Amino acid sequence: MTAIIRGVAVADLHLGIDNVGGLDEAGAPRRLKDFLDNFERAVDHAIETEAHLFAIAGDIFKHRNPPQRTLYLFLYQLRRLVEAGITVAIARGNHEGDADIFRANVLDTISLLETGDGSFARLPEGGQVVTFNHPRRELVRLRNGEDVDLIGIPWPRVRNLLPAMGDMPYDEVCAAADAALRSRIADLCKPTDHRQVLIAHLAVAGADQGSERWMTLGYEPTITPRDIPPEVAVAIFGHYHHGGFLIGHPVAFYCGSIARIDFGEEGQDKMFWTFEIDSDGGLATATPHTIPDRPFVTLSPTFDPAFSPESVNWAIAETIKTSQPQIADAVVRMRIVFGTAEQAAAFDEGAAAQALREAGAWWIAGLLREAPDAGRRWENIENVEAMEAPDALWRFLAAKEPDETRCRRLWTAGLELMAGKPVD
Repeated sequence: MTAIIRGVAVADLHLGIDNVGGLDEAGAPRRLKDFLDNFERAVDHAIETEAHLFAIAGDIFKHRNPPQRTLYLFLYQLRRLVEAGITVAIARGNHEGDADIFRANVLDTISLLETGDGSFARLPEGGQVVTFNHPRRELVRLRNGEDVDLIGIPWPRVRNLLPAMGDMPYDEVCAAADAALRSRIADLCKPTDHRQVLIAHLAVAGADQGSERWMTLGYEPTITPRDIPPEVAVAIFGHYHHGGFLIGHPVAFYCGSIARIDFGEEGQDKMFWTFEIDSDGGLATATPHTIPDRPFVTLSPTFDPAFSPESVNWAIAETIKTSQPQIADAVVRMRIVFGTAEQAAAFDEGAAAQALREAGAWWIAGLLREAPDAGRRWENIENVEAMEAPDALWRFLAAKEPDETRCRRLWTAGLELMAGKPVD
């Protein structure tokens, strides 16, 4: 009689991402704590529920060479899992980078914790780390005495799938890479006497995409959910940041990023997953667990062309005031659509930023403006070529910049540049 296997799964931790929030006094990204806190929530849940397996489906860090402090904090959580008797399985993502005889990546470092040589004999049964730097399967014994086949598929690169592609046309390369990836998965997921768990970092057709699109270069070898062999009880994927089930296999899902990366993930729930594989027939279930995360909020005030320019800043301040509950402790940006160039010229960016800070914004990601062009009315001025340079500059700026104060400052700076003086 076999026992139930319980697991926890996460992916796309991206520890160290710093696109918003800036750096703290120690020089570390301020958002690092957000990502670590959510990762720790998943680790806590695994320990409290006495899980047998903890899967990480790639992209642990922002770069292949993370700062030592960030690596330390991640390894500390791994140690907690291993000391609790939990098997940790990690597949390489595209952010980890390749590993070969000339260079090591993070998974090479983590592999030193693997227990094959018996050097960690004092750990509880099941406490071990298994890394997948290359596609392979590994039979492991869990804390409950059950054996499970782990199949790890790290981020697939075309040059590894097709080492002899030569001068094949691009479309043929893409099709051949997809076929090679499907074949490799099928070969590794052969029927066995043990329950199988697939942990992979790759693209699956039909899944919701998000911020990972600008974080990945080149072609992504892709499979469909129906390419996952039926022998697999649970298929755990990383790479796409929007977590959710995949249609086409009984239990297959993207974990999603552990915290919001940017505004492409605004409004998305962030989560870790739990799964169970039953004792009879290997039937499985999976459940997402939503976790709190710092919100990303976009404010989009829009002005009618008839709206008075003198009232623009008051209206923006009112928008911020009424949005305070959403703004508090959030990453905030404003996209302001002006009806006229005069409205845009009246906008006080400093006042808007100050109002956002007073409303409790954790970070102001940007104050973006859209407005009609003031136009090139200076084209109809006669004898432009005969004008002195200062006069021509003034005529041009006056036509382009409705704010007279700003226009005069630009004109003065232009004169100083023409005179060879440095401009502050």
